[in-house]
Amino acid sequence: MSNGVDLRAAAGVRREQEIESKLLYAAYSRLPLNMWLTLICTLLFVPLLWRFFSIEVMLGALIALLLNVAFSWWHATRFQHAAPQTHALAHWQDRFLFHHLLAGVSWAVGPALAAPQASPTLLALSVGILFSVCAVAVNSASEQRGAAQAFVVGALALPAVVIVANSPAFGIEWIVALVLLAGMVSMIAVCRATHRTLRKLLETEWQLREAVAETAAARDLAERNNLAKSQFLSRMSHELRTPLHSILGFASLLEADRSLAGERRDDVREILRSGRHLLVLINELLDISAIESGHMQLKAEAVSLTTLINDCRPMVQPLADEKHITLRMEPGARVSEYAFADSLRLREALLNLLSNAIKYNHDHGTVSISVKQAGDTRIRIVVTDTGIGISAGDMARLFQPYSRLPPPGVSTHGTGIGLTITHRLVELMGGSVGVDSKPGAGSSFWMELPAAGAGEREQALETLMVHAATGAAAAKRRVLYIDDRIENLQLVERILRRRPHVDLTIVESAVRGLDIARGQHLDLLLLDINMPVMDGYDVLAALKAEARLRELPVIALSADAMPHDIERGRAAGFTEYLTKPLDIAGFLEVIDRDLPAPLAPAQRWPGQSLSAEARSGQAAPAADEWPGESRRLH
Repeated sequence: MSNGVDLRAAAGVRREQEIESKLLYAAYSRLPLNMWLTLICTLLFVPLLWRFFSIEVMLGALIALLLNVAFSWWHATRFQHAAPQTHALAHWQDRFLFHHLLAGVSWAVGPALAAPQASPTLLALSVGILFSVCAVAVNSASEQRGAAQAFVVGALALPAVVIVANSPAFGIEWIVALVLLAGMVSMIAVCRATHRTLRKLLETEWQLREAVAETAAARDLAERNNLAKSQFLSRMSHELRTPLHSILGFASLLEADRSLAGERRDDVREILRSGRHLLVLINELLDISAIESGHMQLKAEAVSLTTLINDCRPMVQPLADEKHITLRMEPGARVSEYAFADSLRLREALLNLLSNAIKYNHDHGTVSISVKQAGDTRIRIVVTDTGIGISAGDMARLFQPYSRLPPPGVSTHGTGIGLTITHRLVELMGGSVGVDSKPGAGSSFWMELPAAGAGEREQALETLMVHAATGAAAAKRRVLYIDDRIENLQLVERILRRRPHVDLTIVESAVRGLDIARGQHLDLLLLDINMPVMDGYDVLAALKAEARLRELPVIALSADAMPHDIERGRAAGFTEYLTKPLDIAGFLEVIDRDLPAPLAPAQRWPGQSLSAEARSGQAAPAADEWPGESRRLH
């Protein structure tokens, strides 16, 4: 407590010192102006009043005013050269007060000498001149209240005393003296009020500056903390994704092996289930971090909701089969089945809702998906379950981060941020999320999004037709993969064996890989980012520097999966930026898009996106062709 009091006291002292310093410097800065005004008034008033007063009075007033001008010049020059610091302020404040006292007296010399012989008219003229001069002094020296008051007292008190002393009987002279004294009191009051106002303004300025400084310091601290958090998450994401890349990749290869059966296949599926669950947790943490920091990148396009649901259903089918839950598509009044959204993030949001509907459902229950028109420009996706429902008290916490609301006796796994991510992703896409639920009677979660216009739907259909046309026959395509980890090279080599039109070369050295790229014709380069000697960005820069290799498609395969890593990769010029562990279905989709070749049904990887024919309703994969958990491609 004492430290806090001491700090506040020290801050108060600094504030007072700064305010006093500013007030003093402001007052001294006007001394040259006062000097020139005094000189001009002297040269103006003396000739005009010369014939009304005796030569002695006028010479006395002239000498006093000229000495005042000379002293002002000398005093201002000394202060400018001294440029006093805080510890010398009191000395220069005293000198400023003394200077203004002498200045006020110099203006009072003429009226004081003229008072005994002056007529009432001349006295009134003298009083008017003194009041005008005092008003200017109060305005120009109010930063130093004591000095301004000294000037007023010196200029008005001396003539009043002289007038009273030379007029023993009460008369007009006494009235003039009382007017001088009343004016002196009034001007002192004005001076004090003006000084208080100036101090208040400076105190407010100081407080605002301190508040801005504190805000800036807090912002800098928050930015440093966010940077440290991002660096930590980025490093941990990379370190976790690197082994997961091998675990999930090779386990997926085993899962696709039709000769594997019995307990061994169950073991492989358990490895995949646990690995994918860990990957989902990592991705959720990265997503919520990206959303909170404002770095979430979205690509708006027309998304076919029929295709989206057909893509998502097989991904959650194994989870539904474990609880004997029926998944079904409900017919609805669908005026438009295209939504304007980011297809990847919308799929992620729908998978979250489907996973929750299965997780919190009863065994042998039902999960229904429907698409309905919600007004002229909105379309709604509804996921309805026959599960445990949500109480009214839990509704308020439903979309809050890390809120997990399983009822007693229900065991669930996860971070408690899936619904939060869904809610925020849909809002970023211009939509809204809601829920209708009754305890024990199930829940209906819905996402409402902008409906895609006719032009956007036609463009999406044209894109599907282009993708379908890329299945034309192609010659062998030469692909080079550069990665310093042998297990990554082996995994990609094993995956691409299922693409016989791909001729893959693998190298562990970036330098050697560049030599190959320069010496051979390549159709595609797969490139790791974190490598010794030359990293992926160095290799990409070297390729872009050569005219022949500048247009070579380069796909980054990296365990650096933070949003800023992905943004940096895209900005650097990578054709695609895929994160490890690889979404094998997504990886093959990219390969098929960039290196098209006809695919027989048997060559389709479990979980691969549907072909154009399947999307149009002519064909659909069987549920056993899909892996048991969702996979994501960044």
